[in-house]
Amino acid sequence: MTETYRRCIETRRLTEFGGGACTLLVRSLDGCVHVLFHCSPETGAVLTGEQARALADALIDASGDAMPAHAGDEPGGVS
Repeated sequence: MTETYRRCIETRRLTEFGGGACTLLVRSLDGCVHVLFHCSPETGAVLTGEQARALADALIDASGDAMPAHAGDEPGGVS
C-alpha cells in the first residue's frame, strides 16, 4: 500500500455524544481517499476521487450555514 497524502484535523464530537476531541484523518492510499474518525479504519469511509470532490463541495456548501462555535467548543485546529 502506498500513502501519498495525509492530513489530520482536530475536531470536536457532538455534545449529545459526550463531546471531546475527535481527530479526523484524511489520506490518499492506493488511489482512493480515506476519511477516518478518531484515525480509526473502523469508523471511516473509502471514497473515489469523484466522491471525495462531492464531499468537499458539500462541506463548502454547509460551511456557509454553519453557526459560530460556542466558547469551549472550538476545534483544536489543523495539523
